[in-house]
Amino acid sequence: MRTNLNKELLEFYYLKSYNTLSTGLDKISATKFTRIKDEEFKIILKKIENGKYQFTRLKHIDLPDNRRVYIPTIRDRLVIDYLKDALNNKYKIKYKNRDEIIQTLQAKLTIQKDYYIIRLDIKNFFSSIPHNKLLYKLKKGALIPQSEYILIKELLKRSPSGIPQGMSISNSLSEIYLEQFDMQMKRIDQRINYYCRYVDDILLIFNGDFGKKEKENIKKKIEELLNFYGLEHNSDKFIETPSQKNKPIQFEYLGYDFSLLKNKLYTSISSKKVNRLKRKINSCFDLYIKDKKTKNIDNINLLIERLNVLTKSQFLIKKEKYIRISTLKEYYKLQFITSGFISSYKYADKSQIEGVCQEIDRLIIKRTNSLKTVITSRDSKRILYSISMYRNYKENKVIPISRFTTNEYRKRIQFINPSINNRFLNSLNFNQLERHYFQLLNIDKM
Repeated sequence: MRTNLNKELLEFYYLKSYNTLSTGLDKISATKFTRIKDEEFKIILKKIENGKYQFTRLKHIDLPDNRRVYIPTIRDRLVIDYLKDALNNKYKIKYKNRDEIIQTLQAKLTIQKDYYIIRLDIKNFFSSIPHNKLLYKLKKGALIPQSEYILIKELLKRSPSGIPQGMSISNSLSEIYLEQFDMQMKRIDQRINYYCRYVDDILLIFNGDFGKKEKENIKKKIEELLNFYGLEHNSDKFIETPSQKNKPIQFEYLGYDFSLLKNKLYTSISSKKVNRLKRKINSCFDLYIKDKKTKNIDNINLLIERLNVLTKSQFLIKKEKYIRISTLKEYYKLQFITSGFISSYKYADKSQIEGVCQEIDRLIIKRTNSLKTVITSRDSKRILYSISMYRNYKENKVIPISRFTTNEYRKRIQFINPSINNRFLNSLNFNQLERHYFQLLNIDKM
């Protein structure tokens, strides 16, 4: 079977994803795969050419928020990454930009006076997308060759229902499936001002006042449209915000709380997101205390490093390598990426951001005070008391991750764990050191 996939492309995807490769059910790690990759590439290409490529059963992990994500083998991951790029190229998929959505909302909500707003999310989004309807749309579109269609069909067989979540191709397939859905939602009523779907999170804004019958009619149309695509909404997350004179219009979307009163818009960081940050801060201290009590390990440097990463913004200049599947030509994009809590909510009102920063500072001081008798080092206490999200925000301080060198990562790892073997650290390359550093921090799992 003909396909554009070749050894050079497999090498490209292997090098591009090396730092994020995970071990699948075949138990082949990134280190082991590196030793046998040339042979693996031959197997992949031969099986695809003969129409006999089969994906290995997917490893799954259940996350605390009740989501199940799937992890393919490294061999399968390379094929999936290729299919994702092939789909994005042929279907010209453009993903929504969260910052642009927030800016658009802020602009729109300061113009009109009366709105009827609906916010909902799709229940079990990825796992609800029907295989047969998705495959029919891919086949009918005829934008990808038969060989790639068969590979996608084989991949879907590895998921008990819907699209397996957590893989690079998941968003591409869902965007293709819901292309017409989005177009129909935009025309659901002539008074619609704005429609947006960010993955499974949907927002509709209508101009003017709506009577009870009109609202029921719109809700009925939404439910019928969802049903037609084999989807349903979470009933407890279907939120209406009707316009009422002298009462604020309030709703939450993409981590922001919006409040509109007398044509004045207030944008703040969602209380859910602030509370989540507080839990992470508390977890840093709790884990430090637990290690000291149960393991007799006084890893104060790990606590300091975690708090610094959580309270500072991070700036990264990333030169990302891409490939055009149609021409097989590589190209680069220079990306300027800021991350960190405050950077993620930069469109909130300045006064509220400052209030959140001060609240986090008070929490860190409170938790540090509780450790006065536990921490013996004066320098460590001084550093803990000096950590300030408010000061970092006011002074626009960032951690310049883009300048992290191999030696910088070695220094930071040794700061966290002074007993680590120097020979071991010197044997790691840049990607391995970066991975080891963030594994030590383990912030994402808090």
